[in-house]
Amino acid sequence: SARGRLAQNADVTVQLDVNQAGDWYPEAAGSLEGEIRLTGDRDALRLSGNLEGSDLVFESHRADTLALSLDAGLAPQAEPGRVELNLQDGELAGVPYETLDVTLTGNRASHRLDLRAFDGERELTLAAGGGLDGDAWSGRITALSLGGPRLGEWRLAGPTGLAASPDGVRLVSLCLDSVSGKLCGGGTWAPGAGLDARARLSGVPLALGEIPLRLAMDRPVELSGELDLEADVRLSPDGSRDIRARLKTREAVVSLPGTEGQM
Repeated sequence: SARGRLAQNADVTVQLDVNQAGDWYPEAAGSLEGEIRLTGDRDALRLSGNLEGSDLVFESHRADTLALSLDAGLAPQAEPGRVELNLQDGELAGVPYETLDVTLTGNRASHRLDLRAFDGERELTLAAGGGLDGDAWSGRITALSLGGPRLGEWRLAGPTGLAASPDGVRLVSLCLDSVSGKLCGGGTWAPGAGLDARARLSGVPLALGEIPLRLAMDRPVELSGELDLEADVRLSPDGSRDIRARLKTREAVVSLPGTEGQM
């Protein structure tokens, strides 16, 4: 239900009490309830409210519980706001998690993103900041870490520049370091030029590739060993490809739980 007014000064409240999300969208399920408010002058509108959900499904994503709180201005130079999202026990595009926390602070012109994901074994944390100038965004990844019993501890070597606009995307070389290895990558993409990317890996545990390989194979898979890789990839808009790679593995083993074999 909704109530309020839309004029020079808005004051609109939307009450949500959805017991069956599938009634709204065929590939959705679960319940969602809460309140969202739109207030303020037409040139300085602000959204605020809280939502809670349970047993949620949306296409390939799901969450046992959802909690969202928001207080954010819609104008580029609005007073700084804050959005907090917590998801528990679900999957994001097929990737399982126990906890996923996302916090966004600031406004469109200057903001910061903090993310933490944990799947019971591996933990990923990310911090990035930047801002929009027209339709162009630029910023930096200031912190990135990935760790787990079979992965070791990987941390961002230093702040990394990132930019995106209708004209293209650019990632300045991003490097993760661990006690025994290093992982670096970067590149550019533009509609008229295609993709130009590079990667350099040394002493990287193959276990890092378990999640994408499991998604591709649609079954559990375990990897052990280490990988060294040098790769340069150029993909042109006309479909032509120039891929040059050199790789070396050490003590590589691929196991398929539930079968008797290893590769």
